[in-house]
Formats: sequence, C-alpha cells, structure tokens
Amino acid sequence: MIATPILKSAHRAPGGTALFPLIPIGSGTAYVESLSGYIARLSQEHCLLISDFLDVPCVANTRVKAVDRRTRRRLFHASSYQIDGSSVHSSLWVGSLEAATGLSNLRHHTILPFLDLSSDSWLRAWKAWCPHCYQDWLQSGSTLYDPLLWSIKAVTACPIHQCAMVEKCAFCHKRQRPLTNAYIVGRCVYCQTSLSASDSVLHISLTTHDCEEAELWSANEIGRLLAAVPALSSALDLEPVRSVLQSLNHLDPDSTSDTLASCLGITRRSLTTWMSGEVRPRLGGLCRLSFRLQVSLLDLMTGKIPASHLALKLECLRQSIAEVRNTATEAPASVEAPSFVTQVAEEPIDATEAAPKPGESLRRAGQRCRNRRPWRRACCRAFGKKRALCSAQALRSIQYQLEMTLSESAPRSVKQISTGLGVREEFVSRHFPQLKKEMRARYVSWIASERAHEQERIETTVRGAVIELKELNQYPSVGRIVARSPSLRSAGWDRLQRAIRKACKELT
Repeated sequence: MIATPILKSAHRAPGGTALFPLIPIGSGTAYVESLSGYIARLSQEHCLLISDFLDVPCVANTRVKAVDRRTRRRLFHASSYQIDGSSVHSSLWVGSLEAATGLSNLRHHTILPFLDLSSDSWLRAWKAWCPHCYQDWLQSGSTLYDPLLWSIKAVTACPIHQCAMVEKCAFCHKRQRPLTNAYIVGRCVYCQTSLSASDSVLHISLTTHDCEEAELWSANEIGRLLAAVPALSSALDLEPVRSVLQSLNHLDPDSTSDTLASCLGITRRSLTTWMSGEVRPRLGGLCRLSFRLQVSLLDLMTGKIPASHLALKLECLRQSIAEVRNTATEAPASVEAPSFVTQVAEEPIDATEAAPKPGESLRRAGQRCRNRRPWRRACCRAFGKKRALCSAQALRSIQYQLEMTLSESAPRSVKQISTGLGVREEFVSRHFPQLKKEMRARYVSWIASERAHEQERIETTVRGAVIELKELNQYPSVGRIVARSPSLRSAGWDRLQRAIRKACKELT
C-alpha cells in the first residue's frame, strides 16, 4: 500500500528570490506533487491568476512574447497538461521556476526521466482526482495538492482507497484542465464545489465501482516508479524488457505468437514490434506485462528480475499455453444446447439484475463459449425466453428505484440517478417521462433553496467582518474580509464584492 505524505502547513524555504520559494510536496514518494499543481499553489500564494505567470518577467517565455496576450493565454490553457511531461514545455518551466524560486530538482516533479521510454504521452489532457484523498487531507489538516500520479492516464484507480479516479465534477458534470484561471486545489473551477467526498452544502453523491486487480497493480507500480526517480543513477532503458520478451518467445517453439501474446495480455503485433525494437511500448502495455509476470515495473525496466522468479513464471506460462492449445483443438460433440445451458436458462429470474447474455451466463456456469455457429445458435435459443422475461422485470425494477429516489433528503440530478442505475438518461426519458419531470423539478427546486441558503450565509459572514473592520477604521476590502473569514475564499471575488457593498449600504 502506498503511503501519502502529510504536511500540516505550506512549508516555505528562506531566501530572497524573485518568487516566493514554496517547497514542493511529496518529493521522493509515490504521491510526489506535479509541476502543474505546484504552479497552481504558487500562483495562489502570490494572489495571481495562473495565466498571469506568462507575463511575470522571471518566468515569461520570450519566444512567445510576440504573440498577443489573449492568444498566448488561450494556447497556454489548452496545452497546460504538457507541463508535467514535455521535452519543450517542462524544460522551460523547470528552468524558469528553479531560477525564480531558488529551488532545485523540480525536474523530479515531472515525467521528464521517462520521455524516451514510450512513443506517446503518459499524461491525460483533463484533470482526474480521488475525492477520498482530498477528504483525508482536509480532515487531517494537510495541504491540498495534486499528485503527479493523478496526471498519468494509465492510472485509473486510487491505490490507497481502491476506488476509481473521478474526471468530472459531481455537481456540474464538467471536465477541467489541469491549469485554469481561478483554480483552487480541491475545488471545481466552474461551480466552486468541493471535489472531496464530504457532505458539503451542495451534496454530492459519488458513484464508485470496484477496481480490478490489474488497475490497482498498475497504480501501485507507477507510484513506485515515480518514487524511485531521485534515486535513479542512470536513465531507464527498454533493453531489459526486450530481453524478457525474447526469452518468453523461446520457451515453447511450437506455440504461436497469438497464444503467447494472449497469455501476456498484449496483442501479437505488440509482441513482435517490442521484441524487434521497432516500436516502444506504451505504459499501459508495460503495466499489463508486469502484472502477468508479477514483476515490479521498476525491476522490469532495470532488468533486476530474480532468475528463480522468472523461471517460475515461465513454467506457469508454459502450462497456460498448453491449456489454451488443448482447448482450441476440442470440437463440440453435438449442436444441441448442453445440459448446463438448460439449467442456467431455467434458473429463477432476479428482477434486480440486467437481462443476461449467453456469453455472460456461460461464464457464470464455468464454461467457455465456443465459436462454432450451430452450437452458439442453440445456446441463444435456450436463453431467448429468459432474456425477454428479464427485460420486462428489469423495467419494473428500474421504475421502482426511480420512485424511491423521490423520497431522498438530498435529491440528485436525472443524470446522476441514471448513472447509478446503470442506464442512460435517454432510456429514462423514453420509458419514464413523467418520473423524469418530477425528479428534475424536485432537483432544481432543491438546488435553488441551497444556493439561497449559501448566499445568506455569505452575506451574514461578510456583514460581521465589515462591522469589525469599521470598528478598527479599516477599509473592508475583499482581501481583509477573506483574511478574517478564510471560509469565504471559495465564494468568488464578484460575490464577495456584491456582499460587501450590500453590507456597507445597510450599515450607513
């Protein structure tokens, strides 16, 4: 299990530098802070918009200075995700920030050491996060930040909480870039709703699914790979990976490339091109290979695999290849539906389950679905009647669950409810139009009331802060109001300005 670094406050380094020398978080750990997240926290410390860094002389890029300001900012927001791992963007930002802050080793907060290992980018263009990690850091009083692990698109699950990564805000359902103006770590850029798993003013119902073992394996191994960056004495090479694949290819001369590739969890073309060095493997393919071999991703890339362990895995793969070959040569004795198909088709119907498919039901019965057409037709006929009955009962079950949502204390949107039931919103509109109208009306009314309560709370807090500042003969600016009530930081400058004007007008 990967342990996250805990910081009770934003640590600062001494020294007179052009920019505030904010210390990055998690150096040398699996949850090392990303360079883009560091820039977001640095801009917040300087009370600047993120795009304002493009005009700061100590970090400005002179090559794009000739472009007008609006175009320069638009291009920056579109390509901001490349700051965490691009030979052009990352190198420029690392050099500028190290010179401006007096810090070093900001390169370790990017994936620059791994750029030569893959033919495509490891980074995702849209932000992803784990709500439970945000919640744990809030409860422990730690500084919120964005780890570099979340920026890698091969990481689809949180290795700590074993839940799926979230890519959309649970309230406004919008995706966001890693760096956007007015971005506050842990809050949505568009609606300013908390991205944590807590019960905030605007209640968010997060739907998570059980992550597969391979997803958790990939997340843990990539985290260990990032933690090992400061200790790497030389650049990683793919030659050890090619050596392992070549030894696997020679384990059984009679086996085909398709059989070996299926045992390794990769395609035949990938197996051939990786062994020859014609194509550099993607990170997802390397993670699948390390999972099948049960070898650490770092050991796979450095060639530090124990010979005994590799020999044991080769023997297991040899047995798997033999089983696949023997199963492929078996022929069905009859085209009639086997007895286990009839037994599964005659099982009692559970209205809470979706209509089963023949292949899915066969896997439940522990059987393999063969590709012979007559045999498949016999299976499909046996399951046809049960599938029709399941469809009717599934509609009744979905209708009952939709009616139950009308009694929830914190209503959800139609899209959230549909996602929780595993159906599309169009499906609900087509089969249950009246229920959809009732759910939407109830949700809109609830959101309006919650926003009114939130606005009333902001105005009350601002009024109290204005009264205190008036007593001290100080001007009630937004900065002084937020300094007295830090909970108003996420309210937005415009809302605070309107609340201050209203409070001043009432007090005069």
